[in-house]
Amino acid sequence: LANIVFMMFFAPNFVPYAFMFFPEMLPSPFAMPGHKMGGMPHTKWHDVSRERAHAVVQTMLELEKSARVAPMLSNLNPFGKGRTKRMMERMDRLGRDIGGLLVADNACGTRGAELVSKVLENEIYSTDRPSKDKVNLANLPTAVIKGLGRALEAPSFNSLIPTFIVRGKILNTLKQIENADRFLVEQNINLDTLNTELLQEACSARLIGVLGRTNEEMVEGLTSWLETTVKYPEKIVKDTGVYYNANLARASLLCYNLLDGARDGRSASYLPRLLYQGQMYNNRDVQSTPQIQTQDGSGKR
Repeated sequence: LANIVFMMFFAPNFVPYAFMFFPEMLPSPFAMPGHKMGGMPHTKWHDVSRERAHAVVQTMLELEKSARVAPMLSNLNPFGKGRTKRMMERMDRLGRDIGGLLVADNACGTRGAELVSKVLENEIYSTDRPSKDKVNLANLPTAVIKGLGRALEAPSFNSLIPTFIVRGKILNTLKQIENADRFLVEQNINLDTLNTELLQEACSARLIGVLGRTNEEMVEGLTSWLETTVKYPEKIVKDTGVYYNANLARASLLCYNLLDGARDGRSASYLPRLLYQGQMYNNRDVQSTPQIQTQDGSGKR
């Protein structure tokens, strides 16, 4: 009753301001046709794309910082310097691996996804049953876990959530994706028959780029995902008897898809997009760059 009385007297004063600051509350015929800052087209996929691009940049910055700056609490433990040094070396190797992927020839789209799976093949497939830590992604750096969690929950993510809760959410999401993948494969679903909305949701759940993509491009990305995470592993396991770490395989591809979407020309976050594109354009002329002879006789570009 008190709420009804409150609304009777105060709602007329607040509703106009609510419409002013939140025009999406209005029915679609009265909604603003474009973004209020310049009239650019604006959908939920723009917000998702932008948030995911920011997650990529933030994660790479955190990885580089972890490889160069020791954690603050490590200075309080005089016996943990060796462990801290090994952790920083591991972060440095991971950063260099990511850098190698960024400058690799043709490492984009589905070809890049196949390259990532090939590079991590010895980690994804093993003759021994994967340990619980590997299955639960306990070995992934905190920066990667938080970046992946932020991307999967885009455009909204609470950065104050502890890492172990974010990791649990990621594992639950991976399980849901695995069940959906198996359904699509076992039921032999023709992806070409899916409408645009379903394709967008399916690709977005796997961090495959959606913004500006045609149905054919989304079908190609989803087909490659199913081939890499379900069909090919089933064949390898059946033929060789090795163990398959599905969580690691899907988490690796999610990270790659996230990175590939951020540097795509259709990304909604234009500054990181232009940064990546400038590097990609410059790499076209790498082969023609003259070599500089050093004092030891080795040639460097």
